[in-house]
Amino acid sequence: MSSYLLNMASAQQAVEMSMPTLNIWLQSKLIEHTNISVVVLDPTITQKGGYEFQESVLFTAENGSPKPKYKRVALSKAEISWETGLPSHIAQQVYPHLFRLGQTKWGGSAVYFGIVVSCSGLSWQWDWAFSGIVAANLHALCIGGMRAMLESEAAFFGE
Repeated sequence: MSSYLLNMASAQQAVEMSMPTLNIWLQSKLIEHTNISVVVLDPTITQKGGYEFQESVLFTAENGSPKPKYKRVALSKAEISWETGLPSHIAQQVYPHLFRLGQTKWGGSAVYFGIVVSCSGLSWQWDWAFSGIVAANLHALCIGGMRAMLESEAAFFGE
């Protein structure tokens, strides 16, 4: 069963809310382009629950015209975070022994209160920062959904 509040619609909204940041970074000459791939995972679909990584992929998005490999790299970053519970750059630097054949070497994912988001297409630190912004926006949307639920008469989600 998937998250009630962190769903495809909220993931898409969080990514869309975050997109203006790319233009600010571009105008500030912090990045050279805005061509990225983004991956958002469902935090209820876990290894401990017996799921495969692909089952946890809730939402993917692209901005601009990212290179074809960016989606594959973003998925690999997300997988590393899904497996370790860590941003991929932390896993890269502190836990290099956890990497397997075929996984990306790049950092650029965020883990925020169990929410995993990854981005690929920029330098690793900007991929990580953008992932963190998306994750924080998504968390805030979920908090808003919970507040609405608490104010309602419903005792259970989906009532």
